[in-house]
Amino acid sequence: MPLRLASFHSATWDYILYSEGFLAPVQNGFNDEVSPFISIDELIKHKTLDPAYLSIPDYVESMLGNKNIDDALVTPLELADDLENDGNRALKLVEDLQLRAGREVNTLNCEIADVQAWAGLSLYFADKLRAGVELETFRQTKAGEQKTKAVLLLENAAQHWKEIVEVTQQHYNAIPAVQLSGLKQKHKAVFSWKQYSDQVKRDIQIAEAAR
Repeated sequence: MPLRLASFHSATWDYILYSEGFLAPVQNGFNDEVSPFISIDELIKHKTLDPAYLSIPDYVESMLGNKNIDDALVTPLELADDLENDGNRALKLVEDLQLRAGREVNTLNCEIADVQAWAGLSLYFADKLRAGVELETFRQTKAGEQKTKAVLLLENAAQHWKEIVEVTQQHYNAIPAVQLSGLKQKHKAVFSWKQYSDQVKRDIQIAEAAR
């Protein structure tokens, strides 16, 4: 997931992208100036870093215009499928590992929490990409079905984020993050997944308010 986010969401160096938190403290492109969290609008409107990745607007334009898409390009929906497959596979491996262990092992539990968090982020990113495609399609066509799908997908993404919070808050304290220091937005220079839950919900509100 981290490399895929870094490839899809264009950034210039590590300081301006924090994949673990789905944050881009310094946007190298469209910036809604609300928080470091990558909002649904920022995900849609941002250019991709890897030229093999097709951006959401370019993909929607191609689909609406019945244009052929080069097989070498990775579409947002293909990326979403890859992320979902990876996330579910990781969760299944963890489940099997827990069954084999047969007992509570603190050090193992911490490693499992890491895997579960990354898997959750993969699933979150997958549904957010799909929502981005639906929302951009709605904005171009005004087809209400796409707006409804976007809202539902963002609600699914919010559930994944909730699960990430539940996993991580049992193992990690809020930590200082140099990427968050000196920001104009009123956000603490420490990071936890829970503190961005309001921004996850804001994405749903953005889709609901779309016209």
